[in-house]
Amino acid sequence: MKNSLVAFGTLLLATTLPAHANPAFDLEQLSLDPAAVDSLIVSSGRTLPARVLRLGVATHGEKDPLVVRVNGATAGALISARLTTHLFGAFALTDRLEIEAEIPLIAWQTGADLSAFGVSTLESSGLGNPLFAFRYGWLSTARDSTLDLSTRLSLGLPIGSPAALGGAASGGLSVEPEVSVDRAFGPMMLSMDIGARLRGTQTLDVRRFGNQFSAAASAMIATSPWRPEAILRMGVPLTANVPLGFEALLGARHDLGTPTLEAFALAGAGLGQLPGVPAYRGILGVAWRPANERAETVPSAPPPPISAPICPEPKPVAACPAAPDCPQPIVALVKAVPPPNPDDKDSDGDGVPDVVDNCPNVPGPAENHGCPVAQPQQVTIQRERTIHSRIKLGAEVNFANNRWTIERSSFGILNQLAEVIVAHPELAHLRVEGHTDSVGTRQKNIQLSDHRANAVRAYLENHGVPKGHLTAKGYADERPIHSNENEVGRAHNRRVEVVSEEET
Repeated sequence: MKNSLVAFGTLLLATTLPAHANPAFDLEQLSLDPAAVDSLIVSSGRTLPARVLRLGVATHGEKDPLVVRVNGATAGALISARLTTHLFGAFALTDRLEIEAEIPLIAWQTGADLSAFGVSTLESSGLGNPLFAFRYGWLSTARDSTLDLSTRLSLGLPIGSPAALGGAASGGLSVEPEVSVDRAFGPMMLSMDIGARLRGTQTLDVRRFGNQFSAAASAMIATSPWRPEAILRMGVPLTANVPLGFEALLGARHDLGTPTLEAFALAGAGLGQLPGVPAYRGILGVAWRPANERAETVPSAPPPPISAPICPEPKPVAACPAAPDCPQPIVALVKAVPPPNPDDKDSDGDGVPDVVDNCPNVPGPAENHGCPVAQPQQVTIQRERTIHSRIKLGAEVNFANNRWTIERSSFGILNQLAEVIVAHPELAHLRVEGHTDSVGTRQKNIQLSDHRANAVRAYLENHGVPKGHLTAKGYADERPIHSNENEVGRAHNRRVEVVSEEET
């Protein structure tokens, strides 16, 4: 792999090539996707939700990104190791239009002394060409398309350091148009981008180096809290006698104990002879984005309910611009059980009857539903005499944008729900129901609601609820609790419920 990258072909000896005739261009072939909606590198067909910001920093190490050969033999690595810091960010102006930026800082690089071949030593650090990009989403599964499609135009500003191979000596913008598509297949997200890198041509010996075609594809598993992915990349120069290059990388990202901060890592090997494709590379980084990237203001007044609401007095939820992108409120309804009375059993003697005690075997105050103060409760067991009883949750279940991957921000409330169900054997035979509003096709809403219901069921079973206690079903827009004629009503209708099998 050491000789996987060849510099433009044969360089002439010092007698025919002066020492100052170093190549001067932006060597870097890899840029991160600042938004990283799906892949960390491959551009996504989706954009960030409107008015959402993502910022990050990454450290990038490369081995042998530029190797020189003379008369077909390896003369040495002009750059044998390079360490670059990438600063990046993305902001969605609307749910379709996104702006992106990336600034590469060449922190350190080293290489062999090739002055005998007429190539002088490069500077050990410098600035890479900053990239600014605009992405526009044309198709979206959130808007009833079968796939996500976007176009991206990236501009490389000619202010990098030529002596460190961070930019071209002659200046001039580099322009990179790109088309990206992606589609989900269950928990797997497949992404692909195809584009070109258009920049000034340099004459080196009898070789000319400049424009190139590029393509990349990734497969990501949308699980929580880990999201692994595999990436393949290819670069094909559009000038003669300059060889192509390939790369294969594996990566993953992980939430750092909070939904606002994630860490990510990538590593892989290069194959071929394209300048800028190293023998191998590794990337470590962190990125920040808001925890709730979909919620807006809570409506000041609830919308008028339709006749015969299924779930009276729903918890107000935030109005969202697109149905599948919203947090899904969850209310768990259980079979009728008489309300507590003075004769009800109180196993832990805390004054809270077991039937409404979230922690029936550990004493705690009634205002914390019978649990110790150190364990704040968001789950409330309500028992009523004339109607079914229910478990009321004080938070919403958030899913990935237009997906059924549960966001880390919802793990806490679902963990509590699982603990309450386990602690109360009478809360058995429950059905997890997924509901949507009326936006979108019937088939798409059935699929989305069913997948989200099954995601909640699987999460609860993975956290202690015995298998067989829960079933799951998606109802799409069959059972609205408010009008679908306005956004506030639609926001209420997008929800997940856990109901007793005895309830219809």
